[in-house]
Amino acid sequence: MFLQEVKEAGISDLDFLDSKSLNKRYTYRQRLRQDLRKRFRSEYLGQLRQYEKIMRNSKALVIGDVVLISSDNTKRLDWSLGKVIELFTLQDGNIRLVKLKTKNGEVLRRVLRLYPLEVTEHERVMYQKYDKPENFTCDETSELERYSVDKTESYEPTSRYGRKLKQVERLVL
Repeated sequence: MFLQEVKEAGISDLDFLDSKSLNKRYTYRQRLRQDLRKRFRSEYLGQLRQYEKIMRNSKALVIGDVVLISSDNTKRLDWSLGKVIELFTLQDGNIRLVKLKTKNGEVLRRVLRLYPLEVTEHERVMYQKYDKPENFTCDETSELERYSVDKTESYEPTSRYGRKLKQVERLVL
């Protein structure tokens, strides 16, 4: 709610539209967005740091946790989210380094630079994977054989107009 604006789908009556009401509405929406962003920064992110201090002592990071990755150069609102992929333990047995998956790729970060969110991957799982029963039988192979394509035919790619396409030769170093 705080990070994305809600887009309206309705169309107002054209008779009631004028520049004065549009400007008032625009300024109201800007002020509302600024207030929500300010409130999000002060309340949620502030509580998140306190929550992180409490949780750092009681619970260690596990694979699948969602974390906020801190950065000195950006504001807290612009910090990126990441999901814990791998944990690295040192010789003393403590976890000091974490491999994270972000929207831009995978990064390595120190645990001290991470702020875990309340959401974990295990809480979001809604469906369980079920194994096949032992006495389960299926005639999938016979169905596949019936609809299988003859492997002896060679496939030549064609355009939608019927011309044969040539594969582009690329320079590989």
